[in-house]
Amino acid sequence: LCKNAEDMFRVFARFNPLLTRTRVRAAVKEFQIQLISTVGEAVEKLQSKFTLKYEASSAAKISLLRGIPPVAGKIMWAK
Repeated sequence: LCKNAEDMFRVFARFNPLLTRTRVRAAVKEFQIQLISTVGEAVEKLQSKFTLKYEASSAAKISLLRGIPPVAGKIMWAK
């Protein structure tokens, strides 16, 4: 089973050539719905992370101590 949106996209890309078949396309519809839902949840999670303000987080202080530039620290924090 797919644990996140990236895994789901990999599966979708692998079997994309089969989508030309009508029966397969119908079977994949449920997968697409689940994929859209998973992507939506991932976007919401990422959005909520950014509303926490990286600059005020402990991760920002640790990144600064380690000499990591602020933009790089923010990207790492977001992941």
